[in-house]
Formats: sequence, C-alpha cells, structure tokens
Amino acid sequence: MSVTVVMATYNRRDYVGDAIESVLRQRYSGFELIIVDDGSVDGTRDVIEHYARQDDRIRAVHHKENKGLAEACNTGLALARHDLIARHDDDDLMLPDRLGQQVEFLRMHPEVSVVSSWVHLIDEAGGIIGHSCPKVDLDRGIAQRIPTLFLEIIHPASMYRRSDVLKVGGYRPVKLEDRDLWGRLATSGYRIAVHPQFVALHRRHSSSLMPRSLKSFSNSATLSTAMSSEGCREMTR
Repeated sequence: MSVTVVMATYNRRDYVGDAIESVLRQRYSGFELIIVDDGSVDGTRDVIEHYARQDDRIRAVHHKENKGLAEACNTGLALARHDLIARHDDDDLMLPDRLGQQVEFLRMHPEVSVVSSWVHLIDEAGGIIGHSCPKVDLDRGIAQRIPTLFLEIIHPASMYRRSDVLKVGGYRPVKLEDRDLWGRLATSGYRIAVHPQFVALHRRHSSSLMPRSLKSFSNSATLSTAMSSEGCREMTR
C-alpha cells in the first residue's frame, strides 16, 4: 500500500526543512511527498525546491497567493497518486515508523476511513512540553450527540482514504476545517479511529498555518496535554 504525504506550508522557512527530512527518513519507503507552498514570501519556496531537486519522491506546487489550509490540502489531494493520504504539518517531525504503523493499521482495518495517533507536543525550540493522546468513541459520540468523541483527533497525525474524503467533498474553507471534515465523514457513516502509538512531534507556538490559535485549540489540548507520558502508556495496557 503506497502513501501520499500531503504537507501544506506557508512562511515556515525555519522549520520546513526539518519537517521534510523527517518524512524522507521514514522506514516505510512506499510514499511520495507533495508539498503545497501556499504563497510563502519568506524563502520557504527556496527550501522546498532545494529538497525537491535532491529527491524525486518530492513534488512541489506553489500557489501564487495564500489561499488557506483547506485549499492547500485540496490541491494536494488532487495531485495525489495514491489513495492513502498522510497529513503532515510544515513544522512537525514524523517519528521514523509513523507511515508504516498507520499503513498497517488501515490494512488490518479496511472498515476504517481515518486513523489518527498520539503525538508528543514540542515548543518552538523542539523541547517536549506535553503529550496529546486523544480517544475516539464514534458510536457513542453519534448516539449521544457528543461531537468531542469523534472530532478531537490530531489532523497532522492522521492518515485517511482519499476516496472517502472526496466523497464527502474534501476540505471546506471554514475555521477548524479538519473538524468540519471529520464531522461530515462521521455523520456519513465512515469510521474514524485512533491508533494508540506516538507517531510525531507536534509543534505548538504562537502562530500557525492553520486558522486557529492555541486558545482555539484548548478544548482538546487541555485534556490531552495534561496527561503524562506514563498516562498515555497506561492507555495501551
């Protein structure tokens, strides 16, 4: 099963190189990396082109102006050669087994359309400041109308089936575009799951490509970052 990694970026010159390298270091080799530069003006484009010249697994596309994360992700989906899509943020770092773990999960669970996983949270300098360990109870969430039980998953730690996402219309240009997508998938009958393994270092800082601040993200972060690494491990036992 081959994977298309979709990374959207906007003005992340200081981080995007490390984000790219973490993809190229994956132990799972069956992937392509599509980087959508969403109108950067800070030299990000030069960094992307440097890596694209060195590795033919990378395909870069550049928007002439900033269109937002939803449009950038849709561009990546339109260009993808494979049905499995792994989202990756331009300032995050994949752990080496991320792609392999999630591909195997979806291979073993053909009924699942979206799988997300756990992440370590890091600050601007790369220091670990917490852990995010979301849980999903899709059936209970829908039956009891508790959206947090199927919306609070980590977008850049997700892998999904492109065909299913396109059936519900892909990304829409709204605030919290990932939650909007998960909600449409869940209410259309598609399955969402969390694989309880750490797969990435997810950076948290004052500015972000996504149109939401840390304050906007606090509902899920308040619960998940309060967990210690031991607490996350307890959930796997």
